[in-house]
Amino acid sequence: MFPAAVLRWAAAAAAVTVMVVGHAVSAVGPAPSVLVAPASYGVVDFGDRVAYELSGAGCLRDQVRVDVTAGHRVASGAVSSPLVDPLRPGNCAGVVLVPGQLTVEKTGWRQGDPIAISVVARHSQVQLRYLRVEVDQGKPAAGNPTLLPAHDPRSPATDRAVEMSSGDTMDIGRVDLTKVNAISIRACLTGSIPARATPIMFSLRENSPTGPALVGPRDIASDIFVAPWNSDGGWDGCWFLEPSQITGVVDERAPELFVSLDASPLPVLINFIDFNGTGAKLPDVPPRDPPGSRVIFDGRSFHGWSETGCAIRDKAARTASYPNGCAMTYTAHKLHNVVIRLAFRFEDFNDNGGILVGGTEIQMREAGEWLVGGYYGQTRGQSELPTGVNGNCNFNFQVMWTYKACGYPANMNKVNVFPDWNQMEIVQLGAHYIVRVNGRTVTDAQAVSDPAPYNLQLITQPEFAFHYALGGSFQQPYPPTVQGPDSWGNIWYSHIRVYPCASLTDPVCTRDDASAEIG
Repeated sequence: MFPAAVLRWAAAAAAVTVMVVGHAVSAVGPAPSVLVAPASYGVVDFGDRVAYELSGAGCLRDQVRVDVTAGHRVASGAVSSPLVDPLRPGNCAGVVLVPGQLTVEKTGWRQGDPIAISVVARHSQVQLRYLRVEVDQGKPAAGNPTLLPAHDPRSPATDRAVEMSSGDTMDIGRVDLTKVNAISIRACLTGSIPARATPIMFSLRENSPTGPALVGPRDIASDIFVAPWNSDGGWDGCWFLEPSQITGVVDERAPELFVSLDASPLPVLINFIDFNGTGAKLPDVPPRDPPGSRVIFDGRSFHGWSETGCAIRDKAARTASYPNGCAMTYTAHKLHNVVIRLAFRFEDFNDNGGILVGGTEIQMREAGEWLVGGYYGQTRGQSELPTGVNGNCNFNFQVMWTYKACGYPANMNKVNVFPDWNQMEIVQLGAHYIVRVNGRTVTDAQAVSDPAPYNLQLITQPEFAFHYALGGSFQQPYPPTVQGPDSWGNIWYSHIRVYPCASLTDPVCTRDDASAEIG
């Protein structure tokens, strides 16, 4: 017989909460299952598939989902019932889907608003990060950053940005950088475009405002593409999206990150930072093709194609030798009013290439110009300065600052890191071009005219795979000296399919797909 006080102590002890891998777990009876994967702060986008793992008794009876919290409302994804993990006895695993953007927007959320994403089980949850991290929702860490209305034409009117001057720093919290190789900075130069010799130096630092730089210090003003983008190109007004490779050493998996404007002759507005790469999601898989689609490149031969400098490896076409690139042209049939689908992957952030559709180029370059999936050509309503070749928007490499850019830069980088594959869909319907990368619409542009029937062409361009440095890219000498694999500019193309649109109103070609929303 135990004294009453001892019994009361035992009852209290049985209800105590313990910590298991960072999660609060009740100790009553056998320990319930808890999430041990994914890791916290992993980067995801709407519609992504995320693998999870549970450890502990009863994991087969657990239920897992993704909750997206926007304001006081929650959008939940479908519930997943885990299965036994054959590689880890006693553990269970499964896959959950992040709700699509249209589902989240039904809560009233819009780009720029606060958002929280979590993988949720019965007794534990793991916080993830949305790939677009709003700088204004961070904390001032140095200097005097100031919140202002963004007035960003690609954001809602309620969006805010941070005005930063030399020495200003914002703490944007922890981000898991696993399988993230780059960031894109959404910035606005508040004055006139500075001279090339007047850099604006940006850094992304870890652990403190003066910690090691993971990106930079990087000149975001003297890049050769910033000046022509503003007003004359696809970006409106002062805004542009500057991609930058992560080149520093990451000290921990999910460091606390600090956005720093190290030196600038004028204030700069920073709206958000996109984190580019596969992140915490599973690699994307090909969507189901509509009836009537046909495979025009199966990766086994170039039947129906002409090619120069290409090689087939692992059922994909890629560059055969360097520094010359690969060009493959579909000669069996001309295309017009079609949906083109393919898989692709980059070997390095600096790789360059293009897909020529109807006489214009869908850009295949993370590191500048139009981003991957951007439309590089004349679009309706844009000003243009021809450079002497049939009135087209061509570069003048001798006087890079005198041309006006033509086209529609993709609104985000949505490319997985090597060796993960990406899925691209290009819709050409009359003069309308839509490009989707990994399920997200990145380009929606109207060309000047409907193209004549054309031969589809895909190219790799090692000669344009330059590293960024102070003053931009496309540095001398030209052609570049190819020194190592990260200079080779290799892109892999695989599994190319075509669906011919039956008419300009064919629902396959004009669909409003909730899994392919504009970012």
